[in-house]
Amino acid sequence: MGGRSHRPSPDDAAAARAAGANLVVVSLHWGTEYDSVPSQYQRDIAAEMLPSADIDLVIGCHAHVVQPIGQVGGTYVVWGMGNQLSNMTQAPRRDGITVRATAAVDASGRWKVFGVEAIPTWVEEGSFRVLPVVDTLADRNISAGLRAELSDSYDRSAAVVLGIKTPGVTLAPKL
Repeated sequence: MGGRSHRPSPDDAAAARAAGANLVVVSLHWGTEYDSVPSQYQRDIAAEMLPSADIDLVIGCHAHVVQPIGQVGGTYVVWGMGNQLSNMTQAPRRDGITVRATAAVDASGRWKVFGVEAIPTWVEEGSFRVLPVVDTLADRNISAGLRAELSDSYDRSAAVVLGIKTPGVTLAPKL
């Protein structure tokens, strides 16, 4: 788009659907950096786009910290996934989530997202490896220091992700 930003619209989702998409996921670069609470701008854009029958899931990034998962007009919104890769050293800015959406054909014959699972991740300082928190915690050979950082990261992400009580939103269990 020649450097101009493009704001997705329900028309874009309808065009994707018309082109044969069974599910339409909209990814947005939005939110206030380092704020785990969705901004008014995010809420306004979501309200403008949803409920579009053609948008099945909204996934946001930009805030550099994990934000909650909720619903707007019956559509799941992952307000912010935190950092997936960064060189930030502050603890909350090294947290992230990957999401797994569960979709199935509904009674009308259309695909629909029925749930979203948040899977906490953490960026290891120096190596920039993105560690799946739960799987890494299951490794008995990790150092006590790393175990403590991962456990704290999980707890921070859990508090934010589950901060909005939304049916169908789950968090990968910490073993």
